[in-house]
Amino acid sequence: LGIKSYKILHAGQHYKYHMQTYAGDTVIMESQITDIYNKKKKALQFIEITSLFKNKKNILVAESTSILVIRS
Repeated sequence: LGIKSYKILHAGQHYKYHMQTYAGDTVIMESQITDIYNKKKKALQFIEITSLFKNKKNILVAESTSILVIRS
């Protein structure tokens, strides 16, 4: 992304669990940027990232949404 790390803030994260996982389970995470928006006259840019966690049978076991803030 070409963003200097000192300008990135972790603004929040939440999870939704669909089923239990156990020691030894294989879990694969796929993430994508789902929203980008600005606040404070574009001084802050918010990036929302949604991640899906699936087991080796391709069954959804959890979801997460993370918010990053980029300071200009």
